[in-house]
Amino acid sequence: MSRPAGGRRRVADAVGVRRGPAAVLLVMLLALVGALVSAYLGHRLAGWPAEPGFRLGREWGYGEVLFAVQVAWAAGLLGWVAVRLRWPVMAAWALGFVVVLVDDRLMLHERAGAWLARSPAPVAGPAIGELVWLAGLALVLGAVLLAAHLRSSPAARAASIVLLLLTVALAGFGVLVDQLHVVVEGRAPHTYLVTAVEEGGELAVLSVIVAYLFAVACDGHRPGHDMAGTRAVAPSGMRQPLPASLTRHPSGPRVR
Repeated sequence: MSRPAGGRRRVADAVGVRRGPAAVLLVMLLALVGALVSAYLGHRLAGWPAEPGFRLGREWGYGEVLFAVQVAWAAGLLGWVAVRLRWPVMAAWALGFVVVLVDDRLMLHERAGAWLARSPAPVAGPAIGELVWLAGLALVLGAVLLAAHLRSSPAARAASIVLLLLTVALAGFGVLVDQLHVVVEGRAPHTYLVTAVEEGGELAVLSVIVAYLFAVACDGHRPGHDMAGTRAVAPSGMRQPLPASLTRHPSGPRVR
């Protein structure tokens, strides 16, 4: 197996989406994201579809609604895992995703950025003000996560680290790529492409996060255990995989 293929396999194993219901969920979510991005580019570049709801980044557009739904799903799955498995770090993550949802729906970072730009100690524009606000928010939530991380089991810590890496990828699209709008502002089609990368990337990473949390909450996935070839025992009420003895054909001739 080539190195790139092996790397993709390890990533899929870590996230728990190599097979099973979580893999199906991820494929469906990514297909939906791809359709939305394609519709947005068609809307902007060719005028079809004409429905303005396909504009990514539009308040209460289809992309924004999907973003809110996925964040809410992630928070709900995290809360479920925190309660059922008694993982404090997942409760902290659930709080973080709720804060992200509230910040996005109420446009708190945009408002904070504009306020900081007009404050007695102004920053260099609203965009930098948004970064200052988000950095402060990240510090507070990071402190809560660290405290909960130290109080959690090794299995919970392993699951949290995978989620942290996915969240860093999400922030890369939501914060860093977002700053490219300052460079390409008013220059079509460049601004449309940047929007497609930013919004589509956010939704794609969120799709991976939702599928990963679904695998942990409902499919017994445990990072580290599954990669080593074993599978953690799911708590009562959750689906558990069949033993290997029940999935293999018995030895001897088969009766046709």
